Amino acid sequence: MPELNYPYSFVKSFEDFHDSFKFLDDIGVKIVQTLIDGGPRNLMEAARKLGLPQSTIYYRMKMLEEKCHLEFEPQFTWNKMGLKRISTIVYPHMNSHDIVLSKLKSIRYFEKFYRLLTPNLSYLFVWRIPEKSVGQFRQFLGKMQQEGLIKDFTFHLLGEQHTCGPSLEWYDPSAKVWIYKWSDVRKRLTESPPIELEDPRDYTNICDKLDIFIVEQIHMQPKIAFSEIAKAAGVSVPTVKYRYEKLERSGVLRGHYPTILAFPPEVSRLIDLRVEFPSGRELGTFAAGLKGLPFALAYQKEVGFNSLIIRAYLPTSELSSLLDLLTDLAHKDFIKGFSFFELDIRTAEKYSIESALFEDGQWKFEIPAIAAAPVNLAK
Repeated sequence: MPELNYPYSFVKSFEDFHDSFKFLDDIGVKIVQTLIDGGPRNLMEAARKLGLPQSTIYYRMKMLEEKCHLEFEPQFTWNKMGLKRISTIVYPHMNSHDIVLSKLKSIRYFEKFYRLLTPNLSYLFVWRIPEKSVGQFRQFLGKMQQEGLIKDFTFHLLGEQHTCGPSLEWYDPSAKVWIYKWSDVRKRLTESPPIELEDPRDYTNICDKLDIFIVEQIHMQPKIAFSEIAKAAGVSVPTVKYRYEKLERSGVLRGHYPTILAFPPEVSRLIDLRVEFPSGRELGTFAAGLKGLPFALAYQKEVGFNSLIIRAYLPTSELSSLLDLLTDLAHKDFIKGFSFFELDIRTAEKYSIESALFEDGQWKFEIPAIAAAPVNLAK
């Protein structure tokens, strides 16, 4: 997220933002679609398939990344690596928040981090914790609460993440406006053929050290070449290619999916929305309807509950319409209820899994000394 320079012109921001969408013309969309099918590493293959010079593909990708904040994120099935995804919100005391963040970030199993824009100081962490260590991790959070470092914390088990876009279906490039059709949003969310979202049945790891290393590398650099991975791992390129394809066949790697920031960040909101449903059918219909909505980035089922946690990014001016829609769906009993909190996009941090934590066929989970040490707040 680039810093704003002052004096700041919102008019210029909108002009620059909409000008960037010229790179998402027919050619830009075809490039993105080709890379979804083949992976973001395959720029040369994309050039061949589209009949375009490699220089055009490379330039277009550079502009899409810089101007539209295009990112390709690999989607992994973490339970097949023996890891449970956990979402926690921690509420530190004002005089201890630096200590709390230092302790939590020393545990090298977190995936994402955000500060929340709430009246009370709070932070969101998403973790990938070895199944056998979940109890130990929860006890650690409880100990921080007992020591007076945090007021409270939440703890939610998550299913795998599914992405929703990007979609330019409702963008009018000639008028440089997004046309929101909330009646269409309602129809999609309540009438789409339902999909089935199951909780993970087991957390048996099916990967070895090399598999985990490849996962780590493509998670950090989705466009990394097989030759670079092979050199770092000390194996041949064909070996990396074979292992990569094995990860795809086994479902450990479910593909690469693009995300873009479809609206100017200065006048938009990034939120996590939790929606509860009467049954799995309504949940499946709602989840299916999220696909292609311009404000929906990703969603995941909460394990053990008929609820979805949805990451949404939308103009501030449209937030009230979204909340009105959800309120009406609750009155009509299509959903049981909803809640949301806003994320500070400027504080976003993402981390890859570390293959160094995987030894002798299993994950090594320890609470570091810096995290375990008691703290004298009075001092």
